[in-house]
Amino acid sequence: MSSKYKYLTWAVVVLLVLTFLKILPGTSSVIEAFELKSYDFRQSVSSSKHVVDDDVVVLAIDDASIDILNEKYGQWPWKRDSYVDIINFLEESKAKAIVFDLMFLPNASNTKYDQLLSDTISKYNNVFIAMNFDNRDNEVRLPQAIKAKINMEKKLDLLSFSGCRPVLPQLLGGTSNIGIINVQRDSDGVLRRAPLFVRYNDDIYPSLAMKVFSYVNGVDEYSVDKNYVLTAGDKKIKLEKDGAVHLNWYKLRDDISGSFKHIPAWRVVKSLEAKKNNSKSFIPEDNFENKIVFVGVTATSQYDIKTTPISKNTAGIEFQTTTFLNLIENNIIHRTSFFINVLISLVLVLAVGFLILYFDSAIVSVILSSVIILSFFATSVMLYVYQNIWTDIFFPVFAVIIIMIFMYLVKYMTKARDFDYTYKLATTDGLTGLYNHRYMQEQIAKNIASSRRYNTKFSLLLLDIDFFKKFNDTYGHQAGDAVLRYVSDLLKKSIRSTDIAARYGGEELVIILTNTDKEEAYITAEKICKKIAAKKMRISEKQEVSVTVSIGVTTYPENGSNSEELIEYADKGLYYAKEHGRNQVGKIPDDSSVQ
Repeated sequence: MSSKYKYLTWAVVVLLVLTFLKILPGTSSVIEAFELKSYDFRQSVSSSKHVVDDDVVVLAIDDASIDILNEKYGQWPWKRDSYVDIINFLEESKAKAIVFDLMFLPNASNTKYDQLLSDTISKYNNVFIAMNFDNRDNEVRLPQAIKAKINMEKKLDLLSFSGCRPVLPQLLGGTSNIGIINVQRDSDGVLRRAPLFVRYNDDIYPSLAMKVFSYVNGVDEYSVDKNYVLTAGDKKIKLEKDGAVHLNWYKLRDDISGSFKHIPAWRVVKSLEAKKNNSKSFIPEDNFENKIVFVGVTATSQYDIKTTPISKNTAGIEFQTTTFLNLIENNIIHRTSFFINVLISLVLVLAVGFLILYFDSAIVSVILSSVIILSFFATSVMLYVYQNIWTDIFFPVFAVIIIMIFMYLVKYMTKARDFDYTYKLATTDGLTGLYNHRYMQEQIAKNIASSRRYNTKFSLLLLDIDFFKKFNDTYGHQAGDAVLRYVSDLLKKSIRSTDIAARYGGEELVIILTNTDKEEAYITAEKICKKIAAKKMRISEKQEVSVTVSIGVTTYPENGSNSEELIEYADKGLYYAKEHGRNQVGKIPDDSSVQ
């Protein structure tokens, strides 16, 4: 395997490690938090591209409506006859559906119009009301015969509840048009998803938006396949495992009202009064004809405000309307699977890794890698905006950045290693592992320059292995090479880290002793000479031999001002040692500096 393929393999291994970390509980929550923010960014781009169906209208109980209608219906919450008036007006206006994101809870102090409201709602099959569940430990239970629950195979891991806040008993038994308005926020408190179904004890209930969607499409049966695809009539909706969908939000106007048409509730009530008095209406007669009207509170003072990707002030009724429009327009966001996201990350990692390895210039590879990352980012945004496909952005980009750092480290560590290896080949003797002759000459020259500058001394030891030719002739050249390596290893272990051991040529070796005068040099030479002679070298399993060396000593500047003079003087000392019995340090008689 070539080095490039090896590095790419390591990059894939690093990606697998990151993927494993991604699924760990601690890191997955952090990564998911960033992914959700990338969703919010794409949603801010996407929301401005949507054109909302004109057949959907929000009848908003806004701050102005509460102030104006408090005079007629009393302080909020209004008396139940107010909703009777609204229903009758909308029915007369031929509204297609009337959807209340309001819970008509039992209230002992205000029961006068409860039956009237219940009879009015039950009278029409196009009026829908809301209810929610909770997990409080209370005695309240829904009756088993409630019409709102549905029959559906329990393949989904639905949001489950054990308690509830039931609406008026008359409504529970009088209408099946009851939808659930529980929401499911993400870990950061932002509302991005809508649960289409929830579980209460062992029964399944549709959300309010899903209930209205079913009515508009004439659906009364649901089924979910093994891929979590919901079939509702002729519609197919891809769900998550918990029965929720990611919403595609619509751009808000003035950060308060939605892009779907908003009409204040007070206009309806005033128009009803105007009609009775034959006065001019506050609303055109066809304003609600064949419309789906969502009725709910948008007044910020009533706390039914939610944080969504596009606003911190999204009313609950706008959430229900958005969910309904997503279902009707098949505008739901589909998130790519874990496998697809990992595959995308793998492609990006391999592409960037190849660029880093292929181009020697770091600037070029970084620019091209940045182009790849930006292209992926732009493609992800386009897929979201025009195809409703949500691919992960943070993890692939994070993985690519980590791989880039890893690849650059590997690349330049490899270059540094190759440089060191090349440098070693150029400066080291292959047989002994000592520095070679050329490097030795360079170091002598550097020491001379340094000694001149700082007025210091350094010394050289010139060593020759005694009877080396005899080793070659008696035991063979391989034995001679082994002797050279043996002596070289002893030298490397006998000198300081600042000293340099080199092969001068043949069986002659050199040691450069930095910042060392002649007396210290002779002491070091004697130690080396004795250390080598004290040990025996094994040349075969059954035979050991003694190895000795003769050493000549020279010191700068006493014995020479350049390399040739220094080596020449050391050679004289070496010759003197050879002539006087070997295995010793040669001390030239006229060398008065050594006693």
